[in-house]
Amino acid sequence: MVIRERQAKKSFLPEWALKQILSQCCAGLVPLHKEDLCVRDITSERIFVDATGTVKLADYGVSELLKYAGEG
Repeated sequence: MVIRERQAKKSFLPEWALKQILSQCCAGLVPLHKEDLCVRDITSERIFVDATGTVKLADYGVSELLKYAGEG
């Protein structure tokens, strides 16, 4: 299921489900941030939930290395 599909059908998720999805999204970003990668375009079209409720984030093509001030 793509979250965007639920939106299009006006089939909204209950609050507890949204909290679970957001929690998994944030947990999935932690390893990327530890590698200095920044995902700039997380949208409902890029969040997938499988039959077991596991969240998958798609399309890291827009990920970019962070540039810190003072680094050459």
